[in-house]
Amino acid sequence: MSAWLRGKDKVREKGGPSWSSLAIALDKEGKHHIATNIRNKYCLDIKEVVELTEEFKAPLTPIKLEPTIQKVKPATNYSPTQISEYNDDQQKVILTIRDLVGIVQVLKDSSFQTIKWFDLGLYLGLTYNNLKMIEIMYPRDAEQCLRECLAKWLTDIEATWDKLAIAVSEVGETSVAEYIRAEVSFASAPTMRPTVQPTELDELKGVHVAAINSFLIHGGSTQSVNWEEYGIKITIPQGAVLPSDTVQVTITALVGGDFIFPEDTELVSAVYAINLSKPFLKPVKLEIQHCVSIETSSHCNYLSFATATNNQPPYKFITVDGGEFSIGNRYGSISIAKFSKYCIKTYSGRRYQPYSIPGPSSYHERTHTLSSLLLLPTFPVFEASSMGIISVKNSADKLPNKSYYGQVMYEVRRPGREWLMRFLLSKDLNALIEHIKKTFKFVECIEVSFQFKDDDGFIELYFDYGQCPKGWSVRPHQFPTGVRQIDIDDYGSMSPPRFPKCLITFTVSPGEDTVKELSYPVTMQGIKKSNVEKINIVLTMGDFQQASAGSIASNTGPISSDDERKLAGKVLRENFAALSKILAAPSNLSAVIMSFYAKELISDTTATECMNDCRPVQDRCASLLFAVKATVDGKPQLINTLIEALKENEAFKEIADKMTQSLINP
Repeated sequence: MSAWLRGKDKVREKGGPSWSSLAIALDKEGKHHIATNIRNKYCLDIKEVVELTEEFKAPLTPIKLEPTIQKVKPATNYSPTQISEYNDDQQKVILTIRDLVGIVQVLKDSSFQTIKWFDLGLYLGLTYNNLKMIEIMYPRDAEQCLRECLAKWLTDIEATWDKLAIAVSEVGETSVAEYIRAEVSFASAPTMRPTVQPTELDELKGVHVAAINSFLIHGGSTQSVNWEEYGIKITIPQGAVLPSDTVQVTITALVGGDFIFPEDTELVSAVYAINLSKPFLKPVKLEIQHCVSIETSSHCNYLSFATATNNQPPYKFITVDGGEFSIGNRYGSISIAKFSKYCIKTYSGRRYQPYSIPGPSSYHERTHTLSSLLLLPTFPVFEASSMGIISVKNSADKLPNKSYYGQVMYEVRRPGREWLMRFLLSKDLNALIEHIKKTFKFVECIEVSFQFKDDDGFIELYFDYGQCPKGWSVRPHQFPTGVRQIDIDDYGSMSPPRFPKCLITFTVSPGEDTVKELSYPVTMQGIKKSNVEKINIVLTMGDFQQASAGSIASNTGPISSDDERKLAGKVLRENFAALSKILAAPSNLSAVIMSFYAKELISDTTATECMNDCRPVQDRCASLLFAVKATVDGKPQLINTLIEALKENEAFKEIADKMTQSLINP
């Protein structure tokens, strides 16, 4: 069907894809009732031709559908007898991306078949190419594809419940359409339509967002929000939501921003901006993950919750009373009635020491609050013994240790010849780890957890150059090769966060005596309680004696990396104008975008931007070509991958062959 819509195999010569030609083809296949329905629906004479667009912007439906987002579903399950009439006004309410959670929930509750997401997207008015991009990005994950499809619809097209109901009907889900109309009709009562109202969350500036998630809380019983993937939990007690009501909780996990904390304190958690569609009727229990290792009851005194209520940067955090912390638990908890931006901070130990007060870990049970202790110098604490004698206890307790996370990842600079190793460091927090993994999601890595030996710690990588086998070389990019603890701790003040790292280049030179495989241990110094004693680097040398067809080579044999980079850049620049001219055809542009993305020549962001039909074609072409140029400049061997991708499309075969000849005979 997609090949027919593109006009392949002489379809264009026969008048192009049209509703009329589709009806004729169905008649020939004996599907007369379907052909008749098409003609009746589009008022077609049997000879009439209504050509479809090459960009598939006119899906097989008489109405141009636009994306819709469903309102949050009421908690109570109402019987069909309770739903007596269809509410036209409610069906015409414009939906936004904030309604996505509710729409997904309604489709799930009505047993919509997620495998039909692609057809649903077409009936909602999304282009074929945008849907193919989603399919490529999330292979074999129909649920995620459905969410992305609905999100695209909600952000790109004016969405309503009515259009969603029509679209699901067109894909054969009539019972789902009836359910949608019934639910939306009943939800027209104000108390049944909780939606996230515009608040400071919509206006957050000067922050770096790791992820956003929404949860529906139905009345009637105690419920929990567990988003431990990003380090936060909320327990909502019975009675906080009316039995007939539903509240939507939206959480934004922030891993950097223009934050200001009380003097001599530092951030030891992610920052969470929390918003409700309507207030809870009772206080709830908020739990946030921190990275402090609490080994004694006195360590609890160093931690406290903080909140910022201002809506514009810088966000000034103040201490909140009432937090509770316990030995061995990496989550702190607090009872709150109002939501804004929350986090956990600790005393940094850079000026004064707090009182050493053993005993209850509950913040409100302590003799002194942390905020007041930060302003006082250290002096002895007097305690009464069982014999009535006053003894002196040293208040300068050792600060509790913090847990940290390291990720070792490799980037191939020259296949089988040169590798760049990155050792990226952060605090051991789920939100930061997930952010790092998503940033480098195509990279295999080794994960390391550890603590520093000293309060003012320094982790250093030690290289035993004597163990480096013949033909291999190790080149650290800085000396000493390490990172200070204080540099890792400062992550919260940066947006986007700039995680400190160590860079090391490994190179192999082919030769008769060169060892084929490198197995090289790297020792980490200055740390303790690590899950990894040594990082063992294992790399394999490639074969450089023969150059395959189309690879970067000269008539005299292998060429240097600098020559590779220059030649690849030269070939690409020489063909920039010709490529731009061919890409100007929207069908050509869309085809190569998906091919480039599949071969990892462009990033997710570039692919999305270049597929945006709202941008001028020339702008999209320029963005694509400059993104590819940046990729080839960094990895010149990918010029061969680029040529392979171009050869897959008939319109680019000639220029691809020309580029191949330029590489073989520069």
